Amino acid sequence: MRSRLKLMLMAMMVMLLSVVQINVNAAEENKIVISTDKATMNVGDEMKLTVTGTGKTPTWVSFNEKVVEVDQTGTVTALKAGTAKVQARVGGTYLSCTVKVVNASINLNKKSATIYCGGTSTNTVELKATTSGATKNAQDVVWNSSDSTVASVEKVTEKNCKVKAIVTGKSAG
Repeated sequence: MRSRLKLMLMAMMVMLLSVVQINVNAAEENKIVISTDKATMNVGDEMKLTVTGTGKTPTWVSFNEKVVEVDQTGTVTALKAGTAKVQARVGGTYLSCTVKVVNASINLNKKSATIYCGGTSTNTVELKATTSGATKNAQDVVWNSSDSTVASVEKVTEKNCKVKAIVTGKSAG
């Protein structure tokens, strides 16, 4: 009789532990999270925030609308340099992302250059870009000429390009 009682108690404990384990796993699977809790953006950039772990649509708000705006789809637009908190509310759950907005810049190694068309003179100049801002990524540099009939631009690397004279004239970049 005692052994039967012990066996029943052990079986009930195993069942209870199984139920507790299943409930913990279900809660972990339904954890509501925001796509990122920190971000750095350049002025003028847009970024999409998302919330997962729920079937409900979040309500979005920016706590510094002079720095960033957020629409109800979670798209954040950087307006000016500064810091802002963006919050998503899903039912009674509040999730936030701190957004730092910075001014991006691209500086070239030369302010101006004279290149010659034809002859034995130098007819190319190499430019190098230095970037700063949220990405500091030279891949964001797009090289082009304001007048491709006067000067052509050839990308050498992500940070460098060659400008070649085609005809006599002026091109502003």
